Amino acid sequence: MRRFFVRVFASDRRTLAALQGYGLDLFRGTTVAARVAMRLRAAAVETQAVARTEPGEGGAPADSMGALQDMPWIDGLLTLEEIERLVVDGYRVLINEDADRRARARTETIEFEEWLKGMEGD
Repeated sequence: MRRFFVRVFASDRRTLAALQGYGLDLFRGTTVAARVAMRLRAAAVETQAVARTEPGEGGAPADSMGALQDMPWIDGLLTLEEIERLVVDGYRVLINEDADRRARARTETIEFEEWLKGMEGD
């Protein structure tokens, strides 16, 4: 079954925490990075004294990457069926890449004796 590296965006922290009940392959450590990124963006906005607008209301369109910047997120490795379930339940999912593309190099296997003979020739 094909799996994809994804980033799942939730509307708030409570909704993000609710992902635990789905039993998905999510990378919990990425939520820390998300919180730090959100704090840094919030601090930058405050220092620049820029007026914040709701997504889709004069600011970034609701479906744009800019609108997702302020949403909590977590990375994971999911199937298309799992992604569909999350989208139906109101999450936004960004598919980054097919897991097979990041898979470690597949190498041929050889017997140890053959490997030794090859090493002696070098």
